[in-house]
Amino acid sequence: IFSWELFINRDEYRHYGAIQRNNKELELIPLIDRGDQLRQNPENVQLAPSKWLGYVAYKIIPGGTYEGAPYYFLFGYDRYGAYRRRKIIDVLSFDGFGGATFGLPVFMTYNEENLLLPDRKRMILEYSASANVALKYEAETNRIIYENLVLTPMSEGDGPVNMPDGSYHALKFQAVDGKWHEVEKVFNHTYEKAPRDTTRAPVRLDILGRPIGGG
Repeated sequence: IFSWELFINRDEYRHYGAIQRNNKELELIPLIDRGDQLRQNPENVQLAPSKWLGYVAYKIIPGGTYEGAPYYFLFGYDRYGAYRRRKIIDVLSFDGFGGATFGLPVFMTYNEENLLLPDRKRMILEYSASANVALKYEAETNRIIYENLVLTPMSEGDGPVNMPDGSYHALKFQAVDGKWHEVEKVFNHTYEKAPRDTTRAPVRLDILGRPIGGG
């Protein structure tokens, strides 16, 4: 899978990509970014390559099988806009004719009211552009680890935004139903508030402009 992004303006990035088949002759499936048309419920739809969500894929792993056919997890990053970023777990599968599809209902995850999200076909973590959010595969435990996000006010921009709160969740494969189940609080430590960059104290200068106290 080849993918890359193109800066359009501070609130828009376009993505381009292709899937290269494992054939002797070069054969590509083009990926057409339609993310700007998928603002409503983008986690719940299956997409063809011609209606791709759009992101830079930075990792791919086998996910399992669904209805007898193998599927793969794609880890993606989308700069998205001036104040927000997104990380994505997409699901790539192929039909009997070799056609690619993005999105499968292989997740057993829950909302804040502890209600199952049965239609979830991919996971999207949207967060503040000032934050760093982990989304990675842990081979030792066969888990997908990701940071928990909480909604916080923004000091600038266009309203509240998600920030990591210092706790982590995981997706763990269960052979009983062949799905990836959410595991809460992988690590015990949490912060009472979302982490923020600490403000450096102003440097005091003497009359010659030198820092006082080695600051």
